[in-house]
Amino acid sequence: MNIQDWQNLNIQDWQKQLRGYADPLFKITLAVLFGLFVFEATKDFLAPDLTLWQSHTVTIIFGTVLAVAASYFFLRKQSVLYQQVLEENENYKKSEEELRRSKEWFRSLIENSTDLITVLDPKGTILYESPSLERILGYRPIDRQGINGFDLIHPEDLPRARSVLARAFEKLGSLHTIEVRQRGQDGLWHLLEATGKAVLDQHGAPCWVINSRDITQRRQAHEALSRSEAKFRLLFESNSDAVMLLDEKGFVDCNEATLTLFGCATREEFLAKHPANVSPPEQPSGTSSMILANQQIATAIEKGSHRFEWVHKRADTGKTFPAEVQLTAVELDGKPILWAVVHDITERKHQEMKAKQLARLMVLGQLIGGIAHEMKNPLFILSGRIQIAREKLAHQEYAALESDMKKIDEAGERMKTIADRFMTIAKPVPLHQEQCSMQAILHKSMESLANELTQNRIRVETAFAPDLPGIQSDPRQLYEVFLNLMQNAVQAMTHVPGERRLTVSSTREGTWVVARIQDNGPGIAPEHRVKLFEPFFSTAEQGKGPGLGLWIVRSTLMMLKGEVACESEVGKGTTFIVRLPVAA
Repeated sequence: MNIQDWQNLNIQDWQKQLRGYADPLFKITLAVLFGLFVFEATKDFLAPDLTLWQSHTVTIIFGTVLAVAASYFFLRKQSVLYQQVLEENENYKKSEEELRRSKEWFRSLIENSTDLITVLDPKGTILYESPSLERILGYRPIDRQGINGFDLIHPEDLPRARSVLARAFEKLGSLHTIEVRQRGQDGLWHLLEATGKAVLDQHGAPCWVINSRDITQRRQAHEALSRSEAKFRLLFESNSDAVMLLDEKGFVDCNEATLTLFGCATREEFLAKHPANVSPPEQPSGTSSMILANQQIATAIEKGSHRFEWVHKRADTGKTFPAEVQLTAVELDGKPILWAVVHDITERKHQEMKAKQLARLMVLGQLIGGIAHEMKNPLFILSGRIQIAREKLAHQEYAALESDMKKIDEAGERMKTIADRFMTIAKPVPLHQEQCSMQAILHKSMESLANELTQNRIRVETAFAPDLPGIQSDPRQLYEVFLNLMQNAVQAMTHVPGERRLTVSSTREGTWVVARIQDNGPGIAPEHRVKLFEPFFSTAEQGKGPGLGLWIVRSTLMMLKGEVACESEVGKGTTFIVRLPVAA
């Protein structure tokens, strides 16, 4: 054992080392003395002829050998003991280092914990609080150390907290959880969830270790959620419409109005039904309710919401009723849920039927009025010409009857045309299409209006493109279209001062043959142009016409695969444009 080794030993090691030397030295001394005693007792018997000095010399040599042998074994044993001491010393240092690191680790965990760690004695005095106290309640740990923890608790929570502390010290190691309110440095009460147990400290004294976390916001959120759920349930139950929730398995929940609408006695009775069982097997369209329902659900999931009409069936009477269904797809716990609102529209359907009947009667009345209005002129001509013909017959002016008969025929044909027009409205007549000339039909329409054009002093200008291609159309109905448009132009120019001019033209534009009928009347206001082709809309004075003419024009041209448009400027006249496809 060298000097450096001795210097590395601490006081405890020195004491242990000296105790290790004392015991072997004592034993070796006893062994040498016992060996010398035996040698002295036996040397006279073994070597009687030795002189005194030889005897002493042999004794010294023998003692030296014993001492050397003893020293050898002593040093050998001490070397082993020394190694053991060094190993024990090294293990001791490692244990101390590990203990120090463990203490630092646990202190780091405690000081960096997001929860508040508190240590109380059996009386409730605060022995320790972790640094997270400042983050949770705003206090520094040193501010509260040594004060009684019960003084910081809300008065309403104090009896419960004392009871829990008392039970904890009755049985060491048992866990206890309690919610208490403590006032923070901001003056507000913070709700803490505290979990702790009573243990023994390093000195064997009992203490209570508590782990607390602030659950104020969590509780507020929970209470807000509870209030929201209560409001939702109130709205859910108080809704006058049937409201239900569905998942992939069927109905999940429903309100009281659902039971009333579907004729179910209890909520359990309705929820036990399959969604397909609350409808008849087939919808009015003749399609399976199951197939249509799957289509409606798929549409709602794809678009997020879907509104449609559906026929349902009551469970008590088996009667069906129409309903409007609003499906809204929402997601709950990662799964699609359908929110369905069903509104009984039986009364609405009844009112709609009555409204349609009234509308039909109104249309019928308007049609009858229109017929009467349109028939007035030809009837007036017919009765007037018959009266003139009677006078001529009375005077035997037979030669002059031909013109009267012609006018009577024209009036009759006109009345037939009017009847056919209104028959087209009531029941469209089949088209009789043939290849014809738009130019010829325009000329015929102008000839029919020659008398009105002359009486109203309207000058007619025409501009027909040469080699105009033919069209595939119904000449009779197309004649009525042009006649109607020209009559409108004549009526528009009736009160125009100065020159009155009607311009009729036709051209080819691509695959269309286009006719334009233009007047220099007062024009049509923009707010009226958007309604021109609506039924029963008229810009004429009240009672002057039923407002069906332009609607009939557009309907007829649509059947003929053509189209009509209007261009007008107030004060500068109006142009109606008719387009029909070129004949193949």
